[in-house]
Amino acid sequence: MESMRCPKCGKEILQGSKFCNECGATLIQESLPGKKQKKKQSGLSTASAILAILSCTSPIAFILGIIDLVKNDKDHKHGGSIFAIIYSILCMIVMFFVFVLALSDTASTNYELPDDISAYDSSITYDNLARNPDEYKGKYVLMTGEIVQLMESGSTAELRIAIDGDYDKMVYSKFDTSEMDSRILEGDKIKLYGVADGLYSYQSVLGSKVTLPYIYIQGIEQQ
Repeated sequence: MESMRCPKCGKEILQGSKFCNECGATLIQESLPGKKQKKKQSGLSTASAILAILSCTSPIAFILGIIDLVKNDKDHKHGGSIFAIIYSILCMIVMFFVFVLALSDTASTNYELPDDISAYDSSITYDNLARNPDEYKGKYVLMTGEIVQLMESGSTAELRIAIDGDYDKMVYSKFDTSEMDSRILEGDKIKLYGVADGLYSYQSVLGSKVTLPYIYIQGIEQQ
């Protein structure tokens, strides 16, 4: 059989091996499990397209409407100008919120997939993320856990995961499920590949504030 050398220790190993028998290094993999490496439109890209469409007409309509009303022409009706001004104001409000949402989405999920799956660090623990979220923000993490809660909206899944099955070590996660071969369900035991993204807070049913480490998942392997 064909052989190759481990890029970490140089030991000769079988072609196609996932791990090095000598040093235990994870070898290069083309894509993450459960996740095809496909480029998507960024939030800002989509927002820019929407803003371009709205901005083409709303400023012109607003200016023309104002000019028409300022002329104080009492011989004609001005309903069209009033409509144009209101429409333009609404467009500007929509553009503002689209831009803010796009920035928010980009800030929290704009992470590139690493070229080498070994970039995901299994030595980073729950305690690291919970105690020092800023220090580990942006770090690639590899963890195992059990899906405790799953909420789906379109192709986006929000999950609460008990790390290593410990319900005292809960993390909040998001994952794009559109390219998965099979669905994930509550109770599934998984290995997750993701990026630490600080903390996430929400209000519980009892009204108390809950804050959990946040991991944006880039790949899931069902166990």
